[in-house]
Amino acid sequence: MLINTVILLLRELLPVVLLLSLLLAANPAAMRTILLRVLLLGAPLLLLQSSQYSLLAELLEGQGLEFWYACCYSLCALFIAALLLQKQQHHWLAAAAVVALLLVNGSNLVLYLFLYPRQLDDSQSLWLGAALGSGISLSIAVLMYHLVLELRWHWRQVAAVLLCFSAARQISAAVFILHQMDWLGGAAPVWSQHLWIDESSELGYFLNALLGYKSSPSQGQLLAWSLTLLVLLALRQRESTS
Repeated sequence: MLINTVILLLRELLPVVLLLSLLLAANPAAMRTILLRVLLLGAPLLLLQSSQYSLLAELLEGQGLEFWYACCYSLCALFIAALLLQKQQHHWLAAAAVVALLLVNGSNLVLYLFLYPRQLDDSQSLWLGAALGSGISLSIAVLMYHLVLELRWHWRQVAAVLLCFSAARQISAAVFILHQMDWLGGAAPVWSQHLWIDESSELGYFLNALLGYKSSPSQGQLLAWSLTLLVLLALRQRESTS
């Protein structure tokens, strides 16, 4: 129970806090504003979504929840893209991107921590694992925030480039869900790199959360990830030079 909880927290919480750290590093002066708006927008929406799990799950012949998650991933990427292409910083866009991802990953945490039945003896291990997983994820996010701030002295676009990777990650995740729903073809894996970096390893979790790394990406995922990344990098370069 302890190890499973730590792994779950790393898998679900790390992508959210890493995205938040990148957005804050891109605009450190607005840290309090963005954090407050994430809280004000995210908490009620997550609670509302949690109360409607049964309704969502019954839609689209039992695939409503998966479709909603795919939409949230896509919205997250859209908000990141809109933020990257704006010359002025829009704090609500940054908060909305984090909240869209939180609605997916946060809902999985709510289901696991609060709604799944378990024995009373497992509660101590559950919350200890949750504390450890949260601490590790937040520590990595804080380190990433300071690393990006330091790198900006040498390369000002580092936060924007990493956000392009993050947007590509969200699109890849949406495509993966559509594969599972049998709504999209190209689900065959392109290659397998489990012998190099296993996606379920600690480094694999980090690379997936930050860059969208997949050890066995499908054809659709690889195409969607590559196109999203290239288009956003090109548009960002055009916007920054105009």
